[in-house]
Amino acid sequence: MGWSLKYIDILWNNLTVVHLASLTLDKFFEALQQTPYLATITLHITSLSGNFSIPNTRIACPHVRSLELWFIESEVVLGQVFNLVCLPTLEH
Repeated sequence: MGWSLKYIDILWNNLTVVHLASLTLDKFFEALQQTPYLATITLHITSLSGNFSIPNTRIACPHVRSLELWFIESEVVLGQVFNLVCLPTLEH
């Protein structure tokens, strides 16, 4: 919550379930790029701001089957999430 991922000492590439709260949109994209085996994501984005550049290409998330979005107050944020993430196996 609110920390740069590089300061959290875990192996991000082994995660399959993640709950991200009080994040900026850039931190969400940073997390997606470091967690290739995610199957379940719960997401609460608070703002668009941050220091990480938003990707120019779509981020492939081939294992994500469940995505929950909470308290996203801006249609712009929601649009950017779906425009920049590829979820070919999404079921829920």
